[in-house]
Amino acid sequence: MSPPTDIHQVLNKYWGYAHFRPLQEEIIRSVIAGKDTLALLPTGGGKSLCYQVPGMAMEGLCLVVSPLIALMKDQVYQLRKRGIRCGALYAGQSRREQDVLLQNCMNGAFKFLYLSPERLAGNFFRDYLREMPVNLLAVDESHCISQWGYDFRPEYLRIAEVRPLLADIPVLAVTATATPPVSKDIMEKLQFKEEMLLKKSFVRENLHYVVQHEQDKLSRLENILKKVSGTGIVYVRSRKRTEEFARWLSARGHTAKAYHAGLKFDKREEIQKAWTEGVLRLVVATNAFGMGIDKPDVRWVVHMDIPDNPEAYFQEAGRGGRDEKKAYAILLFDEADIHELEERTNKSFPEIDFVRRVYKALGNYLGIAIGNGAEQEFEFDLMAFCKNYNLKATEVMPALKLLAVEGYLQLSDGFHDPSRAMVLIQRSELYHLQLQEESAVKLLVTLLRSYPGLMSQYTVIDEKMMAMRSHITVNDVIAQLKSYHKRGWIDYLPASDLPRITLLCSRLNENEVELSAKITGKLRERAVERMKAMKHYAEAKECRSKMLLRYFGENSKEDCGNCDVCLKRSKPEIRAERWVVKIREQLSKSPLTESALILKLGKVHTESISEALSWMLDNGVLEQKKGLLHLTSSN
Repeated sequence: MSPPTDIHQVLNKYWGYAHFRPLQEEIIRSVIAGKDTLALLPTGGGKSLCYQVPGMAMEGLCLVVSPLIALMKDQVYQLRKRGIRCGALYAGQSRREQDVLLQNCMNGAFKFLYLSPERLAGNFFRDYLREMPVNLLAVDESHCISQWGYDFRPEYLRIAEVRPLLADIPVLAVTATATPPVSKDIMEKLQFKEEMLLKKSFVRENLHYVVQHEQDKLSRLENILKKVSGTGIVYVRSRKRTEEFARWLSARGHTAKAYHAGLKFDKREEIQKAWTEGVLRLVVATNAFGMGIDKPDVRWVVHMDIPDNPEAYFQEAGRGGRDEKKAYAILLFDEADIHELEERTNKSFPEIDFVRRVYKALGNYLGIAIGNGAEQEFEFDLMAFCKNYNLKATEVMPALKLLAVEGYLQLSDGFHDPSRAMVLIQRSELYHLQLQEESAVKLLVTLLRSYPGLMSQYTVIDEKMMAMRSHITVNDVIAQLKSYHKRGWIDYLPASDLPRITLLCSRLNENEVELSAKITGKLRERAVERMKAMKHYAEAKECRSKMLLRYFGENSKEDCGNCDVCLKRSKPEIRAERWVVKIREQLSKSPLTESALILKLGKVHTESISEALSWMLDNGVLEQKKGLLHLTSSN
């Protein structure tokens, strides 16, 4: 195997950057050296480059495991724009489409293969994996492997099963949100040969955290919009409230749109594009908005409801100020929000009777008889399901997640999958069909003229365009394509925006469904801890940045000086406190005279240093002996 290409050349050639961001190069060099590595980079820190650059620099194929299909597809799109050949393996693809994709991986035609963890662990994929020239296994959103984490996904636990098939191939695990216990768990669950954690500080000096106890949130929001310029995001918890708030703001002259998973893909794309380009000033959104968006000049992020945990809040708030310029992360809450947060946490772990009720309804909805359905995959319309069985989506989702944790099913995220097709017959056969059934294959001929690659690969097709070219309706086009599919002439995969459910075992009688008290108890305990941490963040009167840093395992000696708590204190007090820390550091090494201390810390700061020294002497932190300043024995 030839030595890796220079990583700076790769960075410049494909991404156009002259330099890496902090810690990226260290992470990349660790991976190229063959070391299993956990990279902890906050939102906007450039995690994807940490596996994309070594993936390009080394010979072979980089496997990237990701839980979010929409994010996979976006990264594949971005890489292809840069001329990098890659693909994605996920729920909803036909077996034939997967075969074509995996053959490309075996033949060295692709540099990257993105796939969901359950695909990685499946026997179908493993048969191909043995023949693939893999150079790196990257695990994105790696906190999902830990039951200590806020987004535990049991299918992640199976990633380690493929390590014996990958010999000496290194693993790079990346995440933006991991506490110290989660970090340790990630390395253990992925079977790191040696612990290697490279972590960028979670400090965001340009991001000003603000928490306001507010009854009239909309008026407060409008006041914020008047005072703070630039584009931003308003996060709320329900689809209904995104629409209501967007209408309220639009009526007052603000360019605002609602964004949530219930909107059609084209509409979501249109809103996201308008916001990214600055045509829209703000988006009122659920947490469906933001993942994978790279807009550096977001000046403010406002949460109108308290998020479930600090991890989610830090990630969403961190979408502000990625250009390193001043930005605001604002949380508005009232007492009702605290109560609602506690209720949501409790409802995340429904009773076994309700879980069984959902399981039974799901089997009926999917039309599966007891004893059947193992390894079958289905599109799943949550809202239609809830309407059919008179259930609430907010109660059904926790039940489905518990069923997933226990291994009864897997639930993939909703994403837009455009229509795709591939012609299965040879040109000679098509010629005979034209002679025998000219009218029947007319649309097929038009399809081949419109998409020349259809004979050799799966291609995205547009039924509307086909309808215009063939002078028939879109419904007629779809009906004919389905007919071709049925006759074995093409493999046609219609567009879908729906999530998918895979049943992992045959359908049981609902009374046979059990939940492990040990597992659910552990998950509940962690959820309550995170909920309490979020409550503390909202209610406590200490430096906001310090609280978040402490949660993620960083101990900051200094207050940030920028959050609402710090700014409510007098400026001299803040200034003095900063110098107290610096003075302690100097005098812990050796006693100094005041003039020598000022010289070390900088004469331009004489006033601030003297102010801090006076406070320290008055409060018994320092004592003066023979002209030298000493820390007292208790300090």
